[in-house]
Amino acid sequence: AIEHMIQTQGNFQSGSTVKFYNNTVYTDTNSSGGDDALISKNTWTGILDVKNNILYQDGSGKVMQGTPTVDYNLYYYPSGTLGITPGSNDINNSNPLFIQAPSGIYDSDDGNIQSGSPVRNAGEDLAGVFTNIFQNTFILRSAWDIGAYEYIASILPPDTTPPSAPTGLTAQ
Repeated sequence: AIEHMIQTQGNFQSGSTVKFYNNTVYTDTNSSGGDDALISKNTWTGILDVKNNILYQDGSGKVMQGTPTVDYNLYYYPSGTLGITPGSNDINNSNPLFIQAPSGIYDSDDGNIQSGSPVRNAGEDLAGVFTNIFQNTFILRSAWDIGAYEYIASILPPDTTPPSAPTGLTAQ
């Protein structure tokens, strides 16, 4: 778990835009007062544009605070608070249905979603964003997913077993 994932207090040029797109952020931090949010935009005068993210606060802290521009995100905070007004296309306080919640040590299932997840096909089309942090191309289906990964159903290998020879046939 990582506390203070993103803070924009004096870290960027005044008036600039920081794009925080298609991420999965998970923490189990508890509120200790003060600046305890997963994402915080306070005194910096630029734009923090937050889209297509899963922001999961599994502690008593806030998901966000300050004045970020938000839309097409999923926020989940079963014991915490949101801290901002959600965007019109945000999914508020809904479980993203991870296959396995992120653990801080990368595992192939960390942050991937189940087939019934509300983030499937719920993201905004972000023209010009084609790869994830690992430089893997997003495989888009009918619409963008919210979060770091596009949902891909397990594909079963083809059946290569030859059919059994017919029996009991006679030629006429």
